[in-house]
Order: sequence, then structure tokens, then C-alpha cells
Amino acid sequence: MTDMKPSCPWWRSPKGIVVLIALAALGLYLIIVHQQHVLGALPFLVILLCPLMHVFMHKGHGHHEHTHDGDKE
Repeated sequence: MTDMKPSCPWWRSPKGIVVLIALAALGLYLIIVHQQHVLGALPFLVILLCPLMHVFMHKGHGHHEHTHDGDKE
């Protein structure tokens, strides 16, 4: 039997850490330099968040198993 070490989450890998630092720097830049633009777009971002949460939290509704009372085994 071979020892398989569990894979680490993407955000703990070296590339993931670089991506998180870059996103944090970009967010800080947007808040500091373009504060008026970010605040102006905030209502639209909240509206956009609703369908994105629906798709990612429900996994796209493509893999549901529907059972009917007559189908029970």
C-alpha cells in the first residue's frame, strides 16, 4: 500500500497564496484609488451576486435526483 498524502486546499498552495495576495492588493487599490466607482457599482454587484450564489450554491440544478412515491423500491 502506498502512502498518499492528502492534497492541500488550493489556497494553501504557493500559487494560491500568490493569487490571494494579488487579489488583496487589487481590492485595496480599488478601495483607495477608485472608491467612488466601487460605491457606484455596489448596487449592481449585489444584484449580480444573487444569480451567482444560486448557480454555485445549488451546483447549477443539473444533478438533482427526483423521486416519486411510485418509484420507491
